Amino acid sequence: LTPEYSTPKTRGDRVTQRVETRAQKARVAYAGLRETDKVLQSLTTFARRYPVGAVAAVLLVVIGLLAAVAPAVSPHDPLFLNFADLKQPPSSRYFLGTDYEGRDVLSRLIYAGRVSLEVSVLSVLLGTTVGAVWGIASAFLGGKFDIISQRFVEIIMAFPTVILAMGLLLALGGGLWTVTIAI
Repeated sequence: LTPEYSTPKTRGDRVTQRVETRAQKARVAYAGLRETDKVLQSLTTFARRYPVGAVAAVLLVVIGLLAAVAPAVSPHDPLFLNFADLKQPPSSRYFLGTDYEGRDVLSRLIYAGRVSLEVSVLSVLLGTTVGAVWGIASAFLGGKFDIISQRFVEIIMAFPTVILAMGLLLALGGGLWTVTIAI
């Protein structure tokens, strides 16, 4: 039997078993640190080779985090109309100023990040899901369905993107889901 599964018969055996267990825990912790070191080394190498990409990645992470915790970090309510502070320039009270209705621009930008991230994630998921299901169905069924679906996709791809999006907006009306489908 290995020491970790054996039952100690004397006090000395228990101490030995405890020391071996601590050593095993230390080995596991050290292995975890080595993995962390590899990740940090990879990130450092990426930052040195591609500094613009690293700065962009940091900005995207910051924007994502700000959007996720928008109610906690937003200095003002983004929808509150303050008619006493119309078109204020940047100041200590409004870091990016106010718009023509007295709303805080910084708060509106932080909350707009939430909508942008939601639309982008939903549109990618929707496009990937519909495309994968359509492609699998076309490959599985084959024949006329495959040819007809190819021609339909070619017809859609022939339209300019902006005109197709505007047509969808006219047909479906405005809203978050319409924008997601149009994208």
